[in-house]
Amino acid sequence: MDILKDANFLKPSDLLFEASTEESDHYQLTIPSIRIVDRSIPHLKVTIPVPDKGSMDLDVTINLSGLPLDFTRVERLDEKSIRLEVDVHYDPSNSKTLQSYRIFKKDGTFMSSTKGMNEKSKAFETEWIDIMPGQKEISFYIGEPQIVYKGPRLMPTYT
Repeated sequence: MDILKDANFLKPSDLLFEASTEESDHYQLTIPSIRIVDRSIPHLKVTIPVPDKGSMDLDVTINLSGLPLDFTRVERLDEKSIRLEVDVHYDPSNSKTLQSYRIFKKDGTFMSSTKGMNEKSKAFETEWIDIMPGQKEISFYIGEPQIVYKGPRLMPTYT
């Protein structure tokens, strides 16, 4: 059964579909995967060394909601910005896999950054962050992981 797009939905999570020609009092909706933002976990502090020039390999790993997140490389782009290469270990064949996260300041407010992601999987791969000239390390907090749970999830619906 095809799900129809309707611009007049009151809620973006509503689904509209036409009944099949067969008489039935119930249908089954199959959801291949679900992405959940886990806002319940505490923010985790990360400290990254910043090279004076060029780049350096990193070996910084944190456990985010039971999933590994690796910071593998940092590059100073100029006096006021760095690029971080990250590995969220995204694997769509796993029942639970990390896709992305948010970064925060110490006070819990969002920290400004630009993220690069894999176009197919939407998994984070790169993070650009502003720094102060001469800064030797940067600390921030990671939270709100976006986790993909593999399905299928079967939901019976009744008319």
